[in-house]
Amino acid sequence: MDEANKKISISVEEFKKFLVFKNTFNSDLMNIESLRSLNTELIYQQRLNICKNKFAKEFAKNHFSQTDEDGLTIEIVKRINDQTEQTFVEFGVGNGLQNNTLILLSMGWKGSWYGGENLAFNEKLSKRLKFQKRWITLNNIADLYEESLKVNQVKQHQIISLDLDGNDLFFAEEILKNKARPNLFICEYNAIFPPTVKWNMPYNSNQKWEGDQYFGASIASFVELFEKYDYFLCACNPQTGTNAFFVKSQYRDLFPDVPVNIQDIYMSPFYELNNKFSHPVSPKFVESIITN
Repeated sequence: MDEANKKISISVEEFKKFLVFKNTFNSDLMNIESLRSLNTELIYQQRLNICKNKFAKEFAKNHFSQTDEDGLTIEIVKRINDQTEQTFVEFGVGNGLQNNTLILLSMGWKGSWYGGENLAFNEKLSKRLKFQKRWITLNNIADLYEESLKVNQVKQHQIISLDLDGNDLFFAEEILKNKARPNLFICEYNAIFPPTVKWNMPYNSNQKWEGDQYFGASIASFVELFEKYDYFLCACNPQTGTNAFFVKSQYRDLFPDVPVNIQDIYMSPFYELNNKFSHPVSPKFVESIITN
């Protein structure tokens, strides 16, 4: 074998080795992803096992929501069985492909969406959904709520959902002050705090979530607010500990499987979902704790 052929022969062998390595590497990556997904599912099952709220444990289920909020909404609606017009309003809907009221649209409800993003689809094709792209502040949220009532031709919505990554407690209070009394009010809470700790970020009309722990309010702060308006904490979604479900106290007897103690309803955060990493703690977040 001459020198040229020898070099070609070596190159072919090296190429074969490279192909073997490449296939093995890709296979390992797939195995890693599969293991991550399996680990996520196992952790979720563990969270369900330790969940003390029988209602949340039995009915939490995902359809269109970010995680397992949809099943809780469906069961609450079923138990209350309100025969009035089925309408909702949601503030903070992302691109419309994953939120708390898309499930209601699929069930024939009508309602209004408000948010700062463009929707990923043409909402004008729907006769049951009204959307406005708006930056929501304390100065306009009450007006937007009133507008949603007029558009849907109702005096009250059955459900309000609020997920605006920061000022949520202030917005919820402003809507409640405006005499909003939905059967169900869904709010995103900051689950990093234990269920007895009251904390709320300062109001910021230009608030933009930076992917860290500096957002919203603790579950105790939300409970304190909603109890003033005659609501009880019905559930926190088990999968991620992200959304809290507040129901009118007049319906408390319909939920005997919901504990009375907030510590038995609260769910800690599990943000590492679908292989996503947990929100990092930022200096601003720590400053808010030590100066609050």
